Amino acid sequence: MMPTSSRSVSKYHNQRPEVRQPVVTLQIGRKLAGKTLQDVCDHINREFAFPKKVERGTISAIENGHRGASVEMLTAIASALGITAGDINTDYEPRRSRHGEVA
Repeated sequence: MMPTSSRSVSKYHNQRPEVRQPVVTLQIGRKLAGKTLQDVCDHINREFAFPKKVERGTISAIENGHRGASVEMLTAIASALGITAGDINTDYEPRRSRHGEVA
């Protein structure tokens, strides 16, 4: 008979830390989908009713983190890329300059 211990040790106690899912930027996602900035704008302007026409510069600025985006805009971009809005994760750390300042 094997001795029993009052402390149960899991065979999984030395597992690696949880690995985060890889992050794909909107720009890379757009390119993987075979879409141009103009394709995304055309889809948004045709399928969604924004007060102003969405331009390539707007989408580019959102992709590069220079401009924020509303839930409605993220939903429209997701639709243009053929993904759901839930596939877009907005939990990110802002880019930092060489001097450690938020860019």
